[in-house]
Amino acid sequence: MSTLTMNHFDSLEFVKKSKELGANEQLAEYQARSIENAINIAVNTTRIDMKNKELATKMDIKEVELSIKEVELRLSAEIHKSKIETIVWVGGILVTLLVASGIIQHFLKF
Repeated sequence: MSTLTMNHFDSLEFVKKSKELGANEQLAEYQARSIENAINIAVNTTRIDMKNKELATKMDIKEVELSIKEVELRLSAEIHKSKIETIVWVGGILVTLLVASGIIQHFLKF
């Protein structure tokens, strides 16, 4: 057996239940109208908001994913390039220090 979902506010049921719980009829009717009005405002506002928004399609999402992967690949290549440049630079400094050390030792030996 399927269950029906409530997709509207039943103001008559609200008034009946409020009266059963001790509220006077005028107050119950006022509250029901106020709740109904608030729901209508919320629904209409949501509809207007949804009309003014662009929704992403699956293709839009795929394009963004591809762009992100492209950026990741370029960033990875740049990091790899920077690592190699750093190793070469440090290696050059070490060679320079070794040569300078050898030259200093050569001239300090009499």
